[in-house]
Amino acid sequence: TNDALASLDSNPGDLIKSQYAFAEYVDGTGWVGSLTDLSPGFGYLIYAAEGGTLTYPAARPSTYVDLAPSPDPVGAEQTMAAESRDEPTVTTASQLGEEATDSTRIAILPWTVAVDDYAETMTVVAEVQRNGLAIDDPNLEIGLFAADGLRGAGRIVTIDETNRARAFIMVYGNEPDETLTISIRDIATGKVVDVNQHVTFAANGRAGTVGDALIIETESEAALPTEFALEQNYPNPFRSETQIRYALPEPGPVQIEVFDVIGRRVAVVLDEPKVDAGWHTARFDATGLASGTYWYRVNAGESKDVRKMLLVK
Repeated sequence: TNDALASLDSNPGDLIKSQYAFAEYVDGTGWVGSLTDLSPGFGYLIYAAEGGTLTYPAARPSTYVDLAPSPDPVGAEQTMAAESRDEPTVTTASQLGEEATDSTRIAILPWTVAVDDYAETMTVVAEVQRNGLAIDDPNLEIGLFAADGLRGAGRIVTIDETNRARAFIMVYGNEPDETLTISIRDIATGKVVDVNQHVTFAANGRAGTVGDALIIETESEAALPTEFALEQNYPNPFRSETQIRYALPEPGPVQIEVFDVIGRRVAVVLDEPKVDAGWHTARFDATGLASGTYWYRVNAGESKDVRKMLLVK
């Protein structure tokens, strides 16, 4: 998306969306969100603070994967006007689910939206908080529901450049002012918590931005783990960076260490005197380490556990 829109003079808060995903421009970072690639032959809607012209690049990096064959001859350029317009109206305050598996449905684990049943979309950028603190657990998924079922869902992702945890949710509907309720699910346990908040659907509306996210507050004890747990790192094997997820039933000190096969400590991933109760994810950057087998240990008060991981470069 950043390469495709490089010719556009973008401003913070500008938005681009397809029928399935969207991205927002963040100053100093670029385009972030669930829309990561653009492809000729697909339709996109751009909301820009200033008018301008977008020149779609004819030659794209080889790492791009088209969602559909390009209808354009090699060497051709596409241009389209990016018209200035006011921000869409949001009538309430209230990543990415999985990519579309075909042109008519979005599969979000067991939560599925029948996209072709709806004529309109709106975007939601949300932050989940507990006791006023943001939660960055990528296994938490936010769903928005109407009386007839799910209208949109997205998992929490961390924007590396800003270290902010956000869920980017495309929401579908036909009727204006329709009330959508919010639920949070832990996909690791299947536990679902209903949140006493709602969003009012508005065609092409926006609820939350990266800089001013829709805050979803959960105080439910059902969302908290009942015992200490340490999960297998993901991905595993990994090339340079992996995630270590653990659960704390109550606040306390946490230390995460990494050891090589002969027992030497090679890294301290985390060393905090107090971490809140809940599920947490720590990121381990192994850029300076050689390929091989390593062990990571989590010490959390009187609880501890050790797991093995494989670094392959």
